[in-house]
Amino acid sequence: MPPHMIPHPATPLHLYRHLLREASYLPLLCRPWITSRITTRYRECEHSSGQRAANHIKSAHGKLRYLRSANAGNVERLLHLCYLATGRLGKRRRVLAKETLMREPLMSSADLEAESENERPKHRKRKEKDWLDNWDTSKLRAVSKSQLEKKPRGKGFEMRRAWDPELWKVRETCRGFTIRDSQVRARERRGYRLNFKTLLPPLPNHEWERLEALATGKGAPEEYVLPPRRPVARSIIAHSSGGKGESISTPGPGLSWMDIISKPMRKLQHPGSRKMQSLSGRSDLNQDPRGPGRPIDTRVVTPRLLQRMVYKPVWEASARMNSERDKKTGQPRHRLQWGRVPVTLSQPSSKMLPFFEGVNDFGGFKASSPGLKGRLPGEGQQWRAREGKYRHLGPSAP
Repeated sequence: MPPHMIPHPATPLHLYRHLLREASYLPLLCRPWITSRITTRYRECEHSSGQRAANHIKSAHGKLRYLRSANAGNVERLLHLCYLATGRLGKRRRVLAKETLMREPLMSSADLEAESENERPKHRKRKEKDWLDNWDTSKLRAVSKSQLEKKPRGKGFEMRRAWDPELWKVRETCRGFTIRDSQVRARERRGYRLNFKTLLPPLPNHEWERLEALATGKGAPEEYVLPPRRPVARSIIAHSSGGKGESISTPGPGLSWMDIISKPMRKLQHPGSRKMQSLSGRSDLNQDPRGPGRPIDTRVVTPRLLQRMVYKPVWEASARMNSERDKKTGQPRHRLQWGRVPVTLSQPSSKMLPFFEGVNDFGGFKASSPGLKGRLPGEGQQWRAREGKYRHLGPSAP
């Protein structure tokens, strides 16, 4: 049954069920994470009261409209949900950063002494620790430098510059005064904090390989298909209408004469607009999926669309990191590998082949290949375009 036929949620528990129902229709890539976030947030806000509870309910209604619009075919919102599930944005991005970029705990006192001698300069003698001591700065610099070179496409992924603390450790001011150690450390913390806003933490190997399979079309068939909507139970209330055993269903809420007289027409027609159809999930109003009645910014979600417009951008914005020790210096080295789908050029059709006359290489394949034999215009022949087709005019004059 379409979503607009489902009763409007009136209680927090009813709203919670609506959110779980819409999350079950999402792609398999983001479905588990979105479902877990809905469950976690409901348990955290279950015992709220007063204005705080009202704010939570209002926010949940907005998230419900967002999920319905994504299920109706809004590609941008589907992509955003996949970004949230893979840690490119939101809560999981911070979780991945803590798992992959934080400093590993030292196992012995010898490692602690070696760290204090090698990494901490002698002129800095700090007794207290700050938040930057908990992060592996070598990994932070490697990820930021690689992300700056790769420049993944996506809103919010653009990094202005890679942070190099050695370039900003100035010990003197322009007037020759010595800068205190606390100020130098504050500048260092500020530089890393600015990079944290756009830093994309690396993914585990198994998740990165799964995204590679989805982006290249080698994933499981169920990964490229959205689940069909399940039927919703409808209550039927019996009314006596003169005969025994007769029952009719109660009609839905409609407009009264008072609403038509007292309210402006644009307000009455707003729930039926193409934008609100997308937010309410009403994508079944027109049998033609590309007709004029289709909601705004929605498309028919096909396996090809999921692969090229959802899975491919997610994989190209993801990286995996391989760490190893340098044999000479003993310092850690981190190498990042970003996802990239190779660009392949399709072969020209027989109608477009005369356009490439005289070119020996057609995007990687030769004009003399067996597949193009007899399709290219030979020497001494004339070709002319007429009504979108190329017409053979016979041999040309010498």
